[in-house]
Amino acid sequence: MARFYFLPYTFIIMDSIFNKISKKDLLEFIDFCIPYISIDKDKLYSYIIETTKYYKGDSRERKKLRELQDLEIKWYDSLKINEPDYSVYESDYFLGEVWACWAIYSRKYLLSLKSEKSLINKSIIDDIGSIKSIIDLGCGIGYTTAGLKELFPKAKVYGTNIEDSYQWKVASELGKKYKFSLLPDAFKNKSIDLIFASEYFEHIENAVEHIADIINNCHPKILIIANSFGTESVGHFIKYKYMDGWYDGKATSRMFNNILRKMGYEKIDTKLWNNKPAYWKLNIDNKKIKRGRLF
Repeated sequence: MARFYFLPYTFIIMDSIFNKISKKDLLEFIDFCIPYISIDKDKLYSYIIETTKYYKGDSRERKKLRELQDLEIKWYDSLKINEPDYSVYESDYFLGEVWACWAIYSRKYLLSLKSEKSLINKSIIDDIGSIKSIIDLGCGIGYTTAGLKELFPKAKVYGTNIEDSYQWKVASELGKKYKFSLLPDAFKNKSIDLIFASEYFEHIENAVEHIADIINNCHPKILIIANSFGTESVGHFIKYKYMDGWYDGKATSRMFNNILRKMGYEKIDTKLWNNKPAYWKLNIDNKKIKRGRLF
């Protein structure tokens, strides 16, 4: 039988959150999640495998993902009547999407920060240096948050998520092992060194104003953000609200970056593919920093 390799959640046996693990380890992870969800273990395993393959580019797997298609239809139908149906996040099958996003995207982003080739003559991690606090926005079940704790072991690391959801419960258990904590939002922290967001702002209808609010509340020195405005997925908006208007993904991405510049951040050129995730640093010498307002 072929062996499948995934990223670890099974903290019982893994020393590093970045190690690849086997089919057996994935099944142990599913065993851990089963008390918090209501679907069959074997069905969940197959669904995670199929979702991961699909997001890796195997379009043949999509036809097997009836539940995912149903969730997408439910979500985008709700947008047509301007009543976003956030219950899609409560679906047990959304776990497959959460796993796939970690395995394919977030892990790659974290590993790229460690690469000595991420900047001209050093890694982004080396450039960041010593920091005291980190928030992982929309942490899912905690893989990325655990990875950030491993990259910055001396920092206090927080993940944000929806309280009382199964993702919150699973991430809470992982946090006990990897020494990070959960928060319902990022607005109760007045001083955070680094904000990390992987495929997060696509799920926020007023994404531009939301990042401005986070900056005004947390005053981060560093932002590491991977956005994919305009892509379709469960929970992604088609258009985003900004002030009195609605904008497509391309326009939203442009406004998002402009807000960061207006609030005093500089986008650092990296050697990462497609410059993703984007690496932003607060320019403390910039006299045009505008806190508390968008323009």
